[in-house]
Amino acid sequence: MSESATFILACTLHDPHKRLKSMLKKVISNVVQLFSKKIICYTPSTHKEIINLLESNGFYVYKSPSMKQIDTYKEVLKNSIKSITDAKQEKIFYSDFDRLLHWVKFHPNELKNLFINYQAKDYYHIGRTPRAFHSHPPTQTSTEGIVNKIASKLLGFSEIKDIISVCYIITQNLAEKILKVSHTTKTGFYGSWPVLFWKWAQSTYYIEVEGLEWETQDQFKQEIDAKGYENWLETFQSHEEWIKRVNLLDDCLTELAQFSECRIKDASPSY
Repeated sequence: MSESATFILACTLHDPHKRLKSMLKKVISNVVQLFSKKIICYTPSTHKEIINLLESNGFYVYKSPSMKQIDTYKEVLKNSIKSITDAKQEKIFYSDFDRLLHWVKFHPNELKNLFINYQAKDYYHIGRTPRAFHSHPPTQTSTEGIVNKIASKLLGFSEIKDIISVCYIITQNLAEKILKVSHTTKTGFYGSWPVLFWKWAQSTYYIEVEGLEWETQDQFKQEIDAKGYENWLETFQSHEEWIKRVNLLDDCLTELAQFSECRIKDASPSY
């Protein structure tokens, strides 16, 4: 571990059918070893067995005030801030919980090395490698790719970076600041938060990892075994899933426009 920092795990969790139970039991001891404190905010519909398993292994678990994603994310940051006793040394590491479990199981050394080689920055953004990004289905790559393109442009990057990876290490100050932001959409914060963090931070760092490859199939092993992966994947990318992802795209672009200045450049032809 980095000698200059310790890491508080901040995760959101939604698991009403305890699909994560098997994997959680396999890797929970590894997760425990990585973090000084472990904060989980779960949705009201999350299965009690999952909550009990976390509590029995030293996790601090909190119930989200609603099923809205933004409420769950803000709640986990609020409780992570409360747990901080040394703002200079302790940093908040955020990841969706199902993604973290996949990372720990399939790329454990990469995750350990991330903390060992941690660069002390106000904002440390963890994106997906091209391979990890394209392990996701088109319902996500086609929509998230647009968010990444626009967000990267807003931040002045010369190439497209994975801004909507939803994984980062932040300081207490950045966490406190984002909690004061008002949002006009349900899910636009997925795109706007990393942009705001990057703009607010006095120092920044960007890294790409393999461990953030697509994790959702981990929860559907029985269905995949019964149908075969390709058949299951075709069913997973339903009309409803496309609508969900397009709505998220719309929310992200709406909020990115809200927090930026959109100007039309002079496009007059030169002669």
